[in-house]
Amino acid sequence: MSSKADASKRRKRMEAACGSSYVPFKPPGYWAAGCCAYCGNLAQTKDHIPPITWLYALGTRYFDDRGLLVVWVPACKQCNSLIGDKKLFTIHERTVYLWRKYVELYKNIVTNPSWDDHEINTLRGRLKDEIGNFANCQRAADRRLAILEENIGMRSMQS
Repeated sequence: MSSKADASKRRKRMEAACGSSYVPFKPPGYWAAGCCAYCGNLAQTKDHIPPITWLYALGTRYFDDRGLLVVWVPACKQCNSLIGDKKLFTIHERTVYLWRKYVELYKNIVTNPSWDDHEINTLRGRLKDEIGNFANCQRAADRRLAILEENIGMRSMQS
């Protein structure tokens, strides 16, 4: 059996053992129903806080004794994938981690000069398409980072 299949079986076993311990949670910050609680993009997954692997290993009492919630929040695939099963046990820790990761991932995008629509419309053909696509990427990166920053501020008050 492949290691991927083994990991999938392990994950299913952990979910069966602990999955019912998680409750949905609506953290403070900027996001809407059906959107990622971290960055505001479309949510396709649930992010378990703490990660299922940690809850399975340490047990619910560990988190109860420390006053930590056992919850899930809606998350986009990219945010959920970046966080993975890291030892980040609060929504605030996870939001800060994601902001740092996205700053690193987007540094080449957001540091380049921005083009506005008027400038792009003076171009033609493939150059116009490429610059337009890049400008859209910049706007999406700026939006994601701004939402994460706002959420960090809102969630630091809750910590």
